[in-house]
Amino acid sequence: MKNYVILINTEEKWLKDLYGKEYEYYLQRVNRCIPRMPKK
Repeated sequence: MKNYVILINTEEKWLKDLYGKEYEYYLQRVNRCIPRMPKK
């Protein structure tokens, strides 16, 4: 799980650098956490 969090932080920094304020506005509108599927 830690590797996933590091990847998210790295990717978000890259996207903020690439798209700037437009990406920050996008982050405010979308759910960034994908819930886990329940085990059967």
